[in-house]
Amino acid sequence: MIQFKGGRCLVVLLAATVFLFGFLLQGAADEPLEEKVEKYILQGDYEGAIDMLKDYIDRVKDIKEKKKNLGMAYYHLARTYFQTGFDQEAEDNLKSAYIAYPRLDVEQQENDLYFKERALKVKENVTRQIAGQTRGESEPQTMDKIRPEPREETVSAPEPRKEDPAPPSSADYARNLDKDQARTIMREKGLYDRYLNRRGSFDNRYEMVNQAVVRDRATGLMWMVYGSEEKVTMEEARQWLERQNQQRFSGYDDWRLPTLQEAQTLVEEQRALNQKAEYWKKLNIDPLFGLQDIIWTGDRENEEIYWIVNFDGGFAQPHDYLKSFEYKFYVRAVRSGE
Repeated sequence: MIQFKGGRCLVVLLAATVFLFGFLLQGAADEPLEEKVEKYILQGDYEGAIDMLKDYIDRVKDIKEKKKNLGMAYYHLARTYFQTGFDQEAEDNLKSAYIAYPRLDVEQQENDLYFKERALKVKENVTRQIAGQTRGESEPQTMDKIRPEPREETVSAPEPRKEDPAPPSSADYARNLDKDQARTIMREKGLYDRYLNRRGSFDNRYEMVNQAVVRDRATGLMWMVYGSEEKVTMEEARQWLERQNQQRFSGYDDWRLPTLQEAQTLVEEQRALNQKAEYWKKLNIDPLFGLQDIIWTGDRENEEIYWIVNFDGGFAQPHDYLKSFEYKFYVRAVRSGE
């Protein structure tokens, strides 16, 4: 009798073990796709993320019940390609995402404003094409029939920029740059940006001129270490620069706003601990600089919108990115060194 009970308990224990093991396996398998991708990204393993997503797509692409999962996988694959600079691959996979599951709306939660803009544009084009083909054909649609035909896209060349402009006036440096032109500059110059060029890396060679000014031997530029003490509007930024030049800050009277390209040379991929205040803060800039986290540039997206560089994240963006925001940012002035 005792042996029977013992054997019975053993069977129950084994059954419970098998059930728990199966439950854990199922939980691992059901881990959200975006979380799996994020684990790879946090480790900097973009190739691993791409391989994992491609493998997942191969496994579910022929399963009717997995169309939404397939769309999500294509979307995350497109996003990963976009972050690593492969724009055409990103666009191709966005098309595949919305073809696989036209009702996909994951882009509404997208934090990358540039990628969100691209995704919405592709979604609109795919939706229009599907609707047009549905009206023009009576037979059922297939993936092959609605897949976009390859076409050549005309990409406008970036507006020519002077590498070493001579005039000291900030207005003389100002250029109009749309997002595609900004991205082209980042990639051609190898400048890091969290959204526009994750593969960028610029090697600065700083040397202190005095406690308030640093020279970068890599660019020949001289930077104010701290810049303005308070956030200011663009008009206030111009007035602040005028005062610095009238007072010949550190012996110079040609301080100006940096161009987007110049400001982006300061952005570093790794966040460094800055101890120049009562509290410590991590920023994507060498800790020899002050705690000015977002700075104005002289470059514009259009006549009214200026580019800013955010060191509390490591990226550039137009200054009106948040419509309800009070448009005040710091000034970190620069001058062309001798």
